[in-house]
Amino acid sequence: MYSYLSFGLTKSFIKTFIFGTQVFLEVVITVFTALIFSPLRLFAIVVAKCFNKDLVGIVNVRDSREAFCGPKTADVNNVICVTLEGAVPLERLRTLFQSRIMEVKDLNGNFVYDRFTWSWTFFLGYAFWKRINFKLEDHFRSYDLTHELSLPNPCSEKDVENVLGGLCAKPWSPERSQWEILIIKNYLSLESDGNTSLNTGIIIRANQLIMDGRNWVQLVRKVFDITSPLPTFKNKKSGRSRFGKILLWFKLPFDYIEMSRELRIENQFAADLPFPPNLAVGLSNFVPDKDIHDLRSAFGVSHAVVVQSIVLGALQNLLEGAQIPVPEELTFVYPVPQPREHWSDTGNN
Repeated sequence: MYSYLSFGLTKSFIKTFIFGTQVFLEVVITVFTALIFSPLRLFAIVVAKCFNKDLVGIVNVRDSREAFCGPKTADVNNVICVTLEGAVPLERLRTLFQSRIMEVKDLNGNFVYDRFTWSWTFFLGYAFWKRINFKLEDHFRSYDLTHELSLPNPCSEKDVENVLGGLCAKPWSPERSQWEILIIKNYLSLESDGNTSLNTGIIIRANQLIMDGRNWVQLVRKVFDITSPLPTFKNKKSGRSRFGKILLWFKLPFDYIEMSRELRIENQFAADLPFPPNLAVGLSNFVPDKDIHDLRSAFGVSHAVVVQSIVLGALQNLLEGAQIPVPEELTFVYPVPQPREHWSDTGNN
C-alpha cells in the first residue's frame, strides 16, 4: 500500500516537474525571441524603405494578426448587404463613391481612404502594405460572379442568402485590394403590404484588415445618405483601483500556465457535422436596426441588452420549434465590437 502510494506521488511529481520545465523554457524562449525579432522588425522596415519602393509601410502590430494568412486567403471577411429604393445606375453609385470616399483628404492633404488602393505582401517575414495598379472599376462593379456564386436576374433576398457563405470564403487576388462592392440590378424586395418591388441591391465584401464591419456601415451611410440608426459604443472604467491593477501583474504567471495547459490538451470535443462548407445559418428573421434603436429608447437600456434579448428569444423559439426542452440556464457567445477599435472611419488606428 505504502509502496503504491509512494510510486503514485513520485509519478505525479515527475509530471509536474516536466510540465513546469516546459513552461519555464517557453517563457525563456518567448523573451529571447522578442529580444531578437524587435531589431529584425526595425531592420525590415529600413530595408523595405530603401530597396523596395512598392511597399508603403509595415502593417501595424494590431492589424498584423489579420494579415497572418496572406493576401489570398479569405480568413476574416466582412459581408454587408444594403438595399436602395428603385433602380440606381451603377455609374451614379460609383461616382458618389469616388467623390465622397476616394477623393477625400485630411487636413495634411493625405487621402483618408488610401488603404483602399493597397494590397499587402510579406517582406522579410513581415506583412507590408503594397502599392498596386488600382482601378476603381475593378472593385466597384456590377455583380459578375459565376458558377456557385451566380445570381438570377431578377433575384430575391433568398437568392442572396444562398451565396453569402461562398462570398465569405471566396479567395482574393493578391494584385487587387481585398475589398469589393457589387451592385445587383433588379433586386426583388418584399414590401410591408406583401407586394414586391424592383430595387438596387449592394453587397460589400472586404477583408477585416482593410476595414472592420462597423466602419464599413458608417462608410455606406456616408456615401448613400442612409439615416438608419447605428449603435454607439462607449468605454467604461474597469472599476479596479491602482493597487488592484498592480496585483494583476502577479496573476500573469497563472494565466500563462493555464493557457499553456489548454494548448496541450490532445483530446477535445468535436463534431463532424454533415453540412455543406458554404452554409449561412440564421436563428431568426431579419431585425432592422431601427427596431433595435426603438427598443433601446423605449426601455432605457443599452443596445447590447436589446441584442442579447433578441438572441435569447431566437434561441428559445428555435428550441421550442424543435420540441427541445428550454433549459433554465444557457451559456453562449456572440461577438461584440470593442469601442477602441472603431474610433477611425478608415480603421487605420
